[in-house]
Amino acid sequence: AEERELTTAFFEQNFQLMQASAPADAPTSGAKLTLLERASLPDTPVSPNRTAITIAGLAAGLVLGLLAMTIWRRPRWSFRVTAWSAAGCVAALVVAFLIPDVFVSTAVLHVKPGVELDQISSQILSRENLIKLVQLPDLNLYPKQRSRQPLEEIVEEMRTKHIRIRPYEARGVASTRAIQVSFSYPHRFKA
Repeated sequence: AEERELTTAFFEQNFQLMQASAPADAPTSGAKLTLLERASLPDTPVSPNRTAITIAGLAAGLVLGLLAMTIWRRPRWSFRVTAWSAAGCVAALVVAFLIPDVFVSTAVLHVKPGVELDQISSQILSRENLIKLVQLPDLNLYPKQRSRQPLEEIVEEMRTKHIRIRPYEARGVASTRAIQVSFSYPHRFKA
């Protein structure tokens, strides 16, 4: 239960910050958004695909071994072809495990009638909103990057690479009144 709460903290904090940062002249008829589905706790990473990377390394090693055998015209070099294949497989496996896992969590928000989806997306992805989220002690997002990069760069990367907002589709029918907000992050419980 604690893990699920940490997972949804990002979306709930964003939701609260967005409501609090609404313009003063905005209608006060209540919240513009309603949380329909809490953020999911990802079970497995969406990337990297270590199996595919390992198979690609095996194939590359096999090709290099066959190429070496063809260049040096020694057909009895089957042991060396096998060695190249194994080396390619091991190299790809090492590379696959050096690539960090990426987990994706998704929440669904209902948008009240009369509110434009572009306006909500702009508000969610606003510089001020994302800076507040990155700096929240409960979330502690991007700690390594914050020590090396300006906050502006981190927020821009977060906006362009890690957060996706799109209209929500329920059972194959597009809904113009709900949005799906996805956040990708290397830490399973913060995604």
